[in-house]
Amino acid sequence: MINLETAYHLLCQSAQLLPCERVSLAHSAGRIIAQPIIAPIARPRYPLSAMDGYAVIPPTLTIRQQFRIIGSVAMGEIPPHHPYSNECVRVFTGSILPPNCAGVIPQEDVVIKGDCIQVRASTQVAQYVRHQGADYRRGETILSAGTRIDAGCIALLAATTTKNVPVVCRPHIAILSTGSELISYDSPTIPPTAMIDSNRPMLAQLVAHWGGTVIDCNIADDTVDAVREKIAAATEQADIVIVIGGASVGADDVSQEVAQGLGCQLLFRSMSVKPGKPTWAGMLGNVVLLGLPGNPLSVYVVAHLLLKRLIAYMSGVNSSMSTMQSGILFNDSIAPQGDRDAYLIAHRQWEKDHWSVEVARRQASAFIRDLASCNCLVYRHAQAPPVKKGAQVAICPL
Repeated sequence: MINLETAYHLLCQSAQLLPCERVSLAHSAGRIIAQPIIAPIARPRYPLSAMDGYAVIPPTLTIRQQFRIIGSVAMGEIPPHHPYSNECVRVFTGSILPPNCAGVIPQEDVVIKGDCIQVRASTQVAQYVRHQGADYRRGETILSAGTRIDAGCIALLAATTTKNVPVVCRPHIAILSTGSELISYDSPTIPPTAMIDSNRPMLAQLVAHWGGTVIDCNIADDTVDAVREKIAAATEQADIVIVIGGASVGADDVSQEVAQGLGCQLLFRSMSVKPGKPTWAGMLGNVVLLGLPGNPLSVYVVAHLLLKRLIAYMSGVNSSMSTMQSGILFNDSIAPQGDRDAYLIAHRQWEKDHWSVEVARRQASAFIRDLASCNCLVYRHAQAPPVKKGAQVAICPL
């Protein structure tokens, strides 16, 4: 067995980074930027007025100083007037300043007298100017590779007239459940002895949420031929193939045997983590094969700890573990930890000045009810002592 971080680094050393493509700005939300975005123009492109007022040449004004109004500049208009030192131009918020003007007198700081204005208070007019390139300069990197595009990024890309955005291709992730006892939740008839496959739809939702394109490989019986056929077909389409089940020590568990028969180079056979000990991984050509235990809680936890980070790494995104936070244990004490690191499903909520953490009482791998309210994992290192109610615990936000 190897620990979680060793398993992750072995996968990163072998997995291929995803190629890039260009998509329209309208379809880029949620995608990962593949290369730095360089501003082709400055913003603002010209010095702009930050106030409704009057553009003047002198940088400092005194009380009762007067200027003659010689015209105005509307928003979006190139200034038609170049005032002299005793003249001013009417401007509005966002108007381009005449090139020889130092700044703007706010309209509330003047008294209008015919075709002139008189200054009511001493002021530094430059403070009311949005200078050229104040937001960003031409040639400046405004978005780095590895950035996930959100609404703010969309605004920035639109402002720089970026019509097509270079993004990382979505990873194609095939999901296969194995087990002769399994049946799909949407089957027309469900025999009373059948076990409904909840892993595949759960994992498909997680993969889609993490930016992957799901390839549903359905269910394979626990036979070498059935599993081989499904895995072989999946590797023709996917960047990552996930095989759920068939990864423990039972007589019918054939997934590793089949993978090796197809030429898979195993990276590891099990992990020293609870839940998730039977997790294995290997490379079949450039395709990652990831075998997950068949129990839902194991699938959920290992997917967050390993698969999510692998997708991020292949997409060029920071894939380090979520920063551990601390919380206060709300419910009963936690027993001493055994010889493997453990991640306990839990729910946290903010209480005045701390996270209050309630660990699910049922941590057996086959139980799924508490997954619906799980929003963090409580980390327990191997051989950790017991923890009492009210004590601090380390939590990994989900």
